[in-house]
Amino acid sequence: MKTDIIKEMIDYFGPDVKRITHSLKVLSFAQIIAENESLTD
Repeated sequence: MKTDIIKEMIDYFGPDVKRITHSLKVLSFAQIIAENESLTD
């Protein structure tokens, strides 16, 4: 599921590498927060 969302995001932003990179960073921070809060996917 997460992989599908990332692929869709990349398709949506197209060649805008800055937005793609930012979105991936936000995702990684959200995963860290969720793990520390004992949340699941």
